[in-house]
Amino acid sequence: MLPWLARECGRPADSASFYFSKGPDLFIFFDAYHNNNLDWLEKTLQENPHRYVFVVMHPPAVPYDARSTWHLFSRVKEESARERFLNILGANRVLLLTGHLHKYSVLVRRTPTGAFVQFSMSSVISSPTISVRNHLEGVQNYGGPLVELEPEFQPETRESRRSLLEREKLQIARFEYADFPGYAILHVSEAKIAADIYPGDSDKLWKTIPLAPALDN
Repeated sequence: MLPWLARECGRPADSASFYFSKGPDLFIFFDAYHNNNLDWLEKTLQENPHRYVFVVMHPPAVPYDARSTWHLFSRVKEESARERFLNILGANRVLLLTGHLHKYSVLVRRTPTGAFVQFSMSSVISSPTISVRNHLEGVQNYGGPLVELEPEFQPETRESRRSLLEREKLQIARFEYADFPGYAILHVSEAKIAADIYPGDSDKLWKTIPLAPALDN
């Protein structure tokens, strides 16, 4: 894939972490598993002027459901790396696009350097009939009770996962969650970024959500 990525980006590519610009906006694809190089991420952001910056990464940076230890830098020994990572995202007002948990979510996470938006979708469509389940909206719905969305998932870690979500809740400024697969179309302009959300492979719009200027909240 690397030769193809290099041609598409118009520059050398030696890992799955790469970037390109589209008009005034910067798109960074960040390899969370084999090359999570925070020096590279910070340098790329500093050296490439941008209006908006989108970071695309497979796992979330912020937990948002029962599987609350499935985010990047989730282990105790990675705490300092996670703090640095979140501060980089906040300082650059990043719109982070993620997957991995196979659930829909949009949240705003505060950091000491600023806030960033995390937007997550699931594209794994297992049925021709899709319904939106467990739709939660509002910061009051973020926290320990999210573990009950999957009550049978790793019961031996339930309390630690609840505790993690409760600690994280203190920094959550916006939260929405739902269980369904689908896709989103992002509309980007000088004034705003908005996402049209479609369940399954339908062309019937479920809702349109603002992603920026949510960063100002």
